[in-house]
Amino acid sequence: MSSRIDTHDCQSAPVFELAGVSAFPPDYQTAPGEPARLLHNISLEIPAGRLVLLTGPNGSGKTILLRILTGLHTAWEGAVSYRGQPLRSSLREIRRRTGLLFQNPLHQLVERTVLDDVILSLRYRGIRRATAIEMVQPLIHDLALQDLLQRDPYSLSTGEQRRTVIAGLLAGGADTLLLDEPFTGLDYPGANELVRHLVQLRERGCSLVICTHDLIKIIQHTDHCLVLQNGQMQYSGDTNGLMELQRSDPDALQLEPIIPERFGSYH
Repeated sequence: MSSRIDTHDCQSAPVFELAGVSAFPPDYQTAPGEPARLLHNISLEIPAGRLVLLTGPNGSGKTILLRILTGLHTAWEGAVSYRGQPLRSSLREIRRRTGLLFQNPLHQLVERTVLDDVILSLRYRGIRRATAIEMVQPLIHDLALQDLLQRDPYSLSTGEQRRTVIAGLLAGGADTLLLDEPFTGLDYPGANELVRHLVQLRERGCSLVICTHDLIKIIQHTDHCLVLQNGQMQYSGDTNGLMELQRSDPDALQLEPIIPERFGSYH
């Protein structure tokens, strides 16, 4: 298993495209009255092979958007496509090639050792244990898990748990990662280490969508920014444009301040 992500010749096309998408609670078709809208008329593109920041205040709809992209939230209307094909007819491929990292990584760690969690998807496919272990060696090295392989995942730090989940998702064939608040519970050294690994994955061809309100930890590495507010798209563009908007109107997007002097130039 090469550490280079197999992008299946799809770098030129967006991974996901949304046009006029509104999302509703799961029971909206049977609930009385006008259904509440969790997302309102969202249109966007998520480019392939890029690191995309998805941000906004709490309750703005970030997690719902991630769940739509992975097929976990089905109460929506509008048009969603995955690599040029309708999302609802592409769910099998999405589940194979798109990995979602939950806010709590323990919800995705089910084996007794780190190694067994990393190779779990390969074992489900009938691959012999010894072969699976050999296949994941590049991922183990790339995500710095080699000294943790026999550890109980519950004994790891939160950052180590997240790296274990990411390795398992990539071992299963994911070339797109959606990460829901990946910096929660991490101190700055732990967050910086995770960011370093995510940037390396981007450099190897992985597409990443990082959902976070903690801009300081990731903004300098971001290729494209999406900002949600009250279920509506408030900004879609590059990092410099977002920073300029923050400078000119700090309250417009209800985001934490971005301090460019801490990082120098961005791109």
